[in-house]
Amino acid sequence: MKTPVGYGGNCVAGKVTDEDGMFSRPFVYVTEVAGGYVKWARSIDMPAVAYEGRATHCVRKGSSLYVLLQLDIRDPRSLPQTLQRMVKVRVEDGVIVGEVDVPVPGAERAYTSWVWDDDGLRVVNDALLVTGKYRYIDMDDGVPFSVTVNL
Repeated sequence: MKTPVGYGGNCVAGKVTDEDGMFSRPFVYVTEVAGGYVKWARSIDMPAVAYEGRATHCVRKGSSLYVLLQLDIRDPRSLPQTLQRMVKVRVEDGVIVGEVDVPVPGAERAYTSWVWDDDGLRVVNDALLVTGKYRYIDMDDGVPFSVTVNL
């Protein structure tokens, strides 16, 4: 996903894979719109519990970019799950300055979650708002969630 980040730049959130096209890892970069060149690019480390993941959204707030990661884990008590994580990077050079797991309000047991919409991560009243859905293994439909993330 490509998101304007001001000053003539775009943030591109996505993933890179190994040579077999499997085991994706979160990747993000910033391009300059005028010349189309890459200003900086970086893969983002995942916690040890994740076996793959992707960067799906980014938004600028002040001098930082906030990148939403969707990480796939295998919980021994359930089927695979997707969890959300927020990473804060400096907009000028991509250095990571913080990260935090995104809690899903209302989820009381093992769940999977997703944020698909373009506006699933946005700045509202100077706060970071994540909106998406979650479900348990025994559910057919997702339950909407919305959470403010402090990072």
